[in-house]
Amino acid sequence: MLTVEEAILKRRSIRRFKPNPVERSQLEKILDLARWSPSWGNTQPWHFFVFQGDPLRMLKDEMSRRITEGKPFEPDVPMPNSWPESLKNRYSETGKLVLSALSIAREDHQRRQEFYFEMSRLFGAPCLIVGTVPRDVAIEYAMLDMGIIIQSICLAAHSNGLATCIMAASVGYPDIIRQIGRVETNLRIVMGIALGYEEESPVNQFPRPRIPLTEMVTWVD
Repeated sequence: MLTVEEAILKRRSIRRFKPNPVERSQLEKILDLARWSPSWGNTQPWHFFVFQGDPLRMLKDEMSRRITEGKPFEPDVPMPNSWPESLKNRYSETGKLVLSALSIAREDHQRRQEFYFEMSRLFGAPCLIVGTVPRDVAIEYAMLDMGIIIQSICLAAHSNGLATCIMAASVGYPDIIRQIGRVETNLRIVMGIALGYEEESPVNQFPRPRIPLTEMVTWVD
């Protein structure tokens, strides 16, 4: 098993997965580790739904259909409409790196559409873990807690030989998730984690830019 430092440095978002299924015992081990994540006042507001097999295929099929038809996302947690310029530039740069790794030119609309179709199918991942929180909790704190445990899930998965991709697009149509997963309406669907075994591909290997410490830390001595 990797050290925490190794897991943090080596874990990355994977956008091509092998079709190999993940054993339930593996998933239980990962989630059992992640449940020790800290939360505000130890409230542990999270609940997860794990999609595999036929339910996941149904979910992928319906998401693919809607994305192909151009149906807009209607997530429980609205996606941001704008970002400060510096953050938007980082987001745009990542998009360029992904498309460049796949040799997709900016003007190649057909291949870009094919990539979005792959995204709707979770890049081939055989498992999707969907995180939810109660609707009647303070969403700001619940989202903080959800972010913490999602990181724990991803690091635990990486240290056990599995790959992940945290995907807002996977929960863009929460009504499908509710129907297939029998998710009650009193739960807010927050985020999905595609999980499986990494497939060797340039899109899983491009350099990941990070801002230097000098840009993210102010020392108050």
